[in-house]
Amino acid sequence: SNPSSPFFEYSIMDFFTSYFNKGTKKFIYYFISVISILHINRYYYEQIYCHHDKYFEALKSKMIHPDIVNKILEKIKSILNTPRYSK
Repeated sequence: SNPSSPFFEYSIMDFFTSYFNKGTKKFIYYFISVISILHINRYYYEQIYCHHDKYFEALKSKMIHPDIVNKILEKIKSILNTPRYSK
């Protein structure tokens, strides 16, 4: 899904829940991968914005805004705290 799409957050959450239902091993693998990518993306978004502003406009549409990353991470925390997923 495109990071600028209004359905981007939903698609990530749907991805997590579908893989959770397929088994623990795949879920953990994808969970760690996606969380890592979100944190790396947030870091580079902020670094490019602060230190390489001449490239920022060209790269901005290909990256996930840090606010969206934070919302996704909060939703993941919320889901993982529900009884269904916390076992």
